[in-house]
Amino acid sequence: MFELALSHYQLIALLLLDILRDPELIKHFISVLKASEIDDAREFHESMRISKEDRWAKTKKLSKERKFHLMNSCVPITCTLPFDGGMWRNSVKLMKVIPFFRMGLLRESEVHEGRVINLNRSMCIKQSIASVNYIYDNSSVGDSFRGGYSIKDIEMCRDDFEGFEGEYEDAPYIKVLDSGTDYYIFGLYN
Repeated sequence: MFELALSHYQLIALLLLDILRDPELIKHFISVLKASEIDDAREFHESMRISKEDRWAKTKKLSKERKFHLMNSCVPITCTLPFDGGMWRNSVKLMKVIPFFRMGLLRESEVHEGRVINLNRSMCIKQSIASVNYIYDNSSVGDSFRGGYSIKDIEMCRDDFEGFEGEYEDAPYIKVLDSGTDYYIFGLYN
């Protein structure tokens, strides 16, 4: 048996055929859909190429219109407006933590019969989220999780992992120990 590969538009046309039962009408709707998607794609890609001059022009326009609530001095001019200070701070934090979710950076270990066993596998997403939250937790819980390592040490390990080009086993990683009740960093391996 062979499988027939249909394009996106062919699949839509087949679905519409049951409803409309008019091939000419379907051709018209598909042509409208294609034009709309091309316009949407063009608008999106053009928005990604806004120059600094255009951004400054938007800032001046907002200033002249006295829409200062849409502007914020914390936001660099390289960002499209409106983008407030809270959004900027959140995006900076998010960009710092995204690399922690790359496969192989956070690896799990567990205690079995009093011995630490290195499982040498990436943590699941739920464990990774908890670990990243603990890494940046400034309370005593975060300090306990980091196990004497500073946030800078952990970020250096993350940066080394990002720049590493080699085998999985040789890559820098952060070993997180699952003690059964809590997680904590057991070691940084560069």
